[in-house]
Amino acid sequence: MIRAVQDTLLSYLGSGPDPGRVVPYECVVPSGELTREVVLPLVARRNMRDALRYLCGASVAVDVRADLFDILSDLAHDEMDTFFTQPEVTDWVDRVRVTSPIIRRPNPNDLVLLLIAQYEKFRGNVPDRLVRYAPEGEESHRRIAGYLLRRDSDNPDGVRLPVLEVEGISVQGLPCVWLSVNFPEVDWISVQSKSEIRQRANIVAAALDLTERSWPEAAAELKSIVRWIVPLNVVESFNVPAMRGLLAFDALSVWRTSADLVHEASHNALSNLLDLFTVSRSPLDPVRSPFSNESGPLTSLVHSCWSFTREIELQRRFVRLGMDIPRYTSTWRKTMKFFELAEQVLGAHNSFTPFGAELVRGVLDRAGAIAREGL
Repeated sequence: MIRAVQDTLLSYLGSGPDPGRVVPYECVVPSGELTREVVLPLVARRNMRDALRYLCGASVAVDVRADLFDILSDLAHDEMDTFFTQPEVTDWVDRVRVTSPIIRRPNPNDLVLLLIAQYEKFRGNVPDRLVRYAPEGEESHRRIAGYLLRRDSDNPDGVRLPVLEVEGISVQGLPCVWLSVNFPEVDWISVQSKSEIRQRANIVAAALDLTERSWPEAAAELKSIVRWIVPLNVVESFNVPAMRGLLAFDALSVWRTSADLVHEASHNALSNLLDLFTVSRSPLDPVRSPFSNESGPLTSLVHSCWSFTREIELQRRFVRLGMDIPRYTSTWRKTMKFFELAEQVLGAHNSFTPFGAELVRGVLDRAGAIAREGL
């Protein structure tokens, strides 16, 4: 039995798609197919390998580990692809990789609970023998999900808020146990009424439709990546690199929500590639970014060039649909100037790997093409 479980998990780890299908120069063009069929399955296998390796080397009881591995082996390969690329799982597995003494690695027993709770989301329940792994004092394994993963918690007034789904993407902010514990800017998250969260979800739905009409390839890619949208109570947008698939923005304007979706999902797309391929032999080398006018790691500048290339392309498509985008002309000219400066900075960097050099060349060539084609 144990051997069969091990063989199933090892079979998954060894069955991934060919990384050679990722052509760095072409990656600047969004692709839902490449994301679904190649990139995310490879990221999932990396996450699974690192999670299981951590648990095998940690102080977790042998029978607990065996039970966890047993239920994981029950998942089909495509389910494992989704399971190990959920925001909650990617966040905790990323902490497993941490080597900094100031960042605490997750408690291995909590990681076991997280993975069991994730399994419960897939299957609707977990085997009875796993009830004993619920936190002490809890009477049911269902409280495991409430402890770590619950997205539909009661708000302070006791009103249960809906978790709305828009084309398979969850739209929810607070109250949420997992967000309260793990999200870096909890004060920015809206505590929504039922009507407000429906309004935000409707704007997300309209933004996805606008993206589909404007740039189908970008829509297909972001739908493959994004699993959870957290509405904010400030006019801001960002992604947390470790919480892959989770985006946070205000969702108050349709066209801006579309731009936020494409921009932040593009950061996720590049982060996935950086998980799998080495871009530079010195990725943390400080460079001055013309986008922020601040010094930061080389990879941050690559991220800015990558995402702003896609966002300005999307806005240009909006204008060609006849939409009126505030300050579009000045934004376009400013962004093109930034790209000129960024090309000088990146051109002076000589530690790119062959993959990284091709990827950066693809981004800068696309930015140059946009500049030549004009508004």
